[in-house]
Amino acid sequence: MKKGINTFKLFILVFLLIVGSTACTEISKNTGSSRNSKSGTQISEASNSEELTKVTAMSDNQIIEAFLSADDADWAMGLAEELPDRYLGSITSEEDAKEKADAAWTKISGFEDAPKFKPYIAKFYDEYGVWFVSGSLPSGIDSNGRKYVTPGEPPGIIIRSSDGKVLAAW
Repeated sequence: MKKGINTFKLFILVFLLIVGSTACTEISKNTGSSRNSKSGTQISEASNSEELTKVTAMSDNQIIEAFLSADDADWAMGLAEELPDRYLGSITSEEDAKEKADAAWTKISGFEDAPKFKPYIAKFYDEYGVWFVSGSLPSGIDSNGRKYVTPGEPPGIIIRSSDGKVLAAW
């Protein structure tokens, strides 16, 4: 009788160990990382390298066309080429992106009034590795007390985060 109970306990212990190791393996697969047994540091696996490869494999034109139509992309990239220095340096924050966008807009002919489109709105698109910064349309209250927004299109700019290259501006 004791031998049967001990065998049953051993069976349960082996079962729990198998289930536990399977669960740990699944968690490791889902997080996309593993431990380096020698140094104890995290090692990034396929998911991060695939994302990086995807971003670097896309041409500037493909990135811009993800945001704009083909005709608008050509025009906006042409305006960016007018910049005497298209590389503004790496962008580290939302505020940095807004400052660099403002500086770029003032260097492009026809954007002297860019500051009137403040506050600027900046958003980072991780899948493309770029900052998209746009201005806001001026608004106010007219003489009759009604709110209004100035018609038109605010300036926009797409800047690569890693080196600050202005890919497109409008």
